[in-house]
Amino acid sequence: LEVKPYGDWHVTTGLESAKGTKNTFTSPTYDYLIDCPLFVGNQLDVTFDAGGKPHVLSILGEGNYDTEKMVKDITKLVEANKEFWGSLPYERYVFMLQVSLQHGGGTEHMNSTAMGTRPWGFVDPNSYNGFLGLVSHEYFHTWNVKQIRPKGISPYDWTKENYAKELWIAEGTTSYYTSRMMIRAGLSTSSRYVDQLPGQIQGDRQRTGNNLPSAAESSFDAWIKYWKENEQSFNAEADYYDRGSDLSLFLDLEIRNRSKNEASLDDVMRAMYKRFPWNGSGYTVDDFRRICDEYA
Repeated sequence: LEVKPYGDWHVTTGLESAKGTKNTFTSPTYDYLIDCPLFVGNQLDVTFDAGGKPHVLSILGEGNYDTEKMVKDITKLVEANKEFWGSLPYERYVFMLQVSLQHGGGTEHMNSTAMGTRPWGFVDPNSYNGFLGLVSHEYFHTWNVKQIRPKGISPYDWTKENYAKELWIAEGTTSYYTSRMMIRAGLSTSSRYVDQLPGQIQGDRQRTGNNLPSAAESSFDAWIKYWKENEQSFNAEADYYDRGSDLSLFLDLEIRNRSKNEASLDDVMRAMYKRFPWNGSGYTVDDFRRICDEYA
């Protein structure tokens, strides 16, 4: 891939640079190429080492952020995840952050994440904590989605919708571990998590759709129903993000209870990482259930 940036702009991406050629990048496969976004502009790139490997924080846009503090906190998340999973499944990783009034959320990729956030929320502790939660969520996806892949998206068919019953695990379990990894990294506390539970329970009960289809059914219907984002989807579809997070909490507690706290959902996720490599056929809800049974 050859890129010709405008003026003095430059390129930031998870793709590897071709040796001896500026702004030319290589990819082992088409799928890998499609999965690597690019910043082409005047973004600020901060390179740092974490977990023994190089990382880049690339920020496009102005705001009241402190790059030194951000790198320090992101490093803690990287190292907490490495300790949790046992390894980093990449040689180099890029945190891509677009800062503007119109952006929010993020998307995971093989060795990068593309995130968006508002420009003036880096000083307020609660807003900054929310930003770190976004980073924690997207980075956990490096394993849970990009490595551990549902069967319905292994491989991904770029020409049509891809149906999978496992999105409540891919997204919901990731949502559950978003706070857990923040705690492991020393960026949040257990008491803060417990304080958030009442709101989490209320949100679950207020969504009428959570009483109708299962989380697996809602996952399967995501393309045609959930993402319509209207009153009908709220009333008729379960939220596989928050509902999946709640189910993951229940699973974790149940496994701990039945095993007398000798095992947990942590063991399940690490077993999934070992047994379902990214280039395999993917896992199903039944596969996940069987591993939960093993540890329970």
